[in-house]
Amino acid sequence: MKKCPKCQIVYHTEFRTTCLYCDCGLVSVDVYDGLRAIGEGESEYERSIDRGAIGFEYLQYLLGSYFRIRSMPFYYMFSRQEYKKGEKYRRLLVQPLNYTAAIKIPWIFVNLIDTIFFRIFYHEYCPDCGYKYFRVAGEGHDPDECAYNKEYTAIVEAIRNGGIVKDEMKFRRESQEKIKQGKRSAYKDLCSRKTKFEFFLDVATITFSIGIIHYAIARSIMPIFAKVYQF
Repeated sequence: MKKCPKCQIVYHTEFRTTCLYCDCGLVSVDVYDGLRAIGEGESEYERSIDRGAIGFEYLQYLLGSYFRIRSMPFYYMFSRQEYKKGEKYRRLLVQPLNYTAAIKIPWIFVNLIDTIFFRIFYHEYCPDCGYKYFRVAGEGHDPDECAYNKEYTAIVEAIRNGGIVKDEMKFRRESQEKIKQGKRSAYKDLCSRKTKFEFFLDVATITFSIGIIHYAIARSIMPIFAKVYQF
C-alpha cells in the first residue's frame, strides 16, 4: 500500500508514485498502517467533495492526473464523452470555451463542427447507460457501445468520488477480459493514449494559434503605422 502524506489517501496499488489529487509523492506503508489510515476518517479530498469543490474543469484535471496525460486531444475526448450524457444537452458546445481558447484556435473550429454534428444526429437516448446515441436504420443502441459508456461512467465517477484508489485493479481486470473477448474497453482507451503524437499536436496547435494572433495584430496596426509615416 501507498499513502499520500498531504491528502492522507491510501492507494491499494504499488505502481502509482504520485497522488492522483495533489501530485504529492506517495510513501509506502504496511498493511496495518494503511488500514488504520483508512479508518481514521475523511481525507482532505473527501471533505472537498462535501463542499462541492469538484467542477467540470477540475474533473478533467483529475482524469488527466490519473492517466498521466494532460493534452488537448485528451481533454477534448473527455468533453465529447460528457457531452453525450443525459437526455438533453446541458451546454451549448462540446467543449466549454475558457481563457485558454486563444492558444487552441484549431480546436475551436473542431468544437463548432462537432457540436453541429451532435445536434443534427444524436437525438436518441438510451436510459440503460444514460447516453445519447445515433440511431442507424431504425436499430436500437448498440449493446457494446452501451457497455462501453457504462464502463466509462463508472471510471470517471470512481475518480470523482475517490473510489478509484480501491477499485482501479478491478477496472484493469475487467478491461483485460473485454479485450480478450474482442470488445472495446474504456479503461484501455484511456490508458493507451498516444502521448508523443498528442504532445506534437499540442505544440503545433499553440504555434499555429500564436501565428494567427500575431498576423491579426500586425494586420490591424499596419494601417495605423502607414497613416503615421505618411505625415
